[in-house]
Amino acid sequence: MLDPTRFASIEPVQGFIGNESFRLRTDAGETLYYKSGAAAAMSAEVWACERARQAGVLAPEIVESGPGYLIERALKGSASAEPAVLEQAGGQLRRLHEVAGEGYGFLQEGLRDDWLSVLVRPLDNLEVLAGIVHDELVRRLRGLRFADRLTPVAPRLLHGDLHPRHIFAEGNHFTGFIDWGDVAFGDPLFDLGRFSRAGEAATDALLRGYGIERSAELDWTLAFYRTIWGVMAMLWEHAAGGDWYAAHLEAIEADLPVLEI
Repeated sequence: MLDPTRFASIEPVQGFIGNESFRLRTDAGETLYYKSGAAAAMSAEVWACERARQAGVLAPEIVESGPGYLIERALKGSASAEPAVLEQAGGQLRRLHEVAGEGYGFLQEGLRDDWLSVLVRPLDNLEVLAGIVHDELVRRLRGLRFADRLTPVAPRLLHGDLHPRHIFAEGNHFTGFIDWGDVAFGDPLFDLGRFSRAGEAATDALLRGYGIERSAELDWTLAFYRTIWGVMAMLWEHAAGGDWYAAHLEAIEADLPVLEI
């Protein structure tokens, strides 16, 4: 439990419904963040930040952690979607994806032997979202033929929830990635696909920094991964008792015609 007597001020911070987050300021003027939630997710985030930093990737420094909570040092600056920042972030993401793993999936859920089973699992659990995802959409999602379109890959370290709000910068200088609770091992394009929900301009900037060129096949894969991530996000939202589904459903409906060609 957070001890308020240790800090000069404590402010709640909006975040995922399954977590509690607070901005802390010390008497010396330093800013820290406290996050509490499921023990597995907090442990995964602590591990991910430390492993990313070992690999030379900018991530928050964990100053304290325990069962179900962590305290991290704030990164400089604020969230940024400036093209120059996203290009720098793309280069850092490429470095993150050089870290190899020994299994596939989200660290907090436990690793599996193959990537395909990680992608199929959310589609197999769509009944959980009955009344939210209509039967026709379930049929279309389960009818997607993707196994033969995805290139087999060795497991690589993924941020797992990459979007502009998790990319920090001071001016046009990238300062790091935040919110590592969904860290995973899998196909690096999964990170790029999730990020592509941010739109074409932001995606192009990130890809330039990453060093990968657009192609029809890449665009299909990014659309597929952002669709699968949308299904995963709705399942996580449901498990946490939330109700934020509309944006995910809208994005999925928009991509399905492309994926079904």
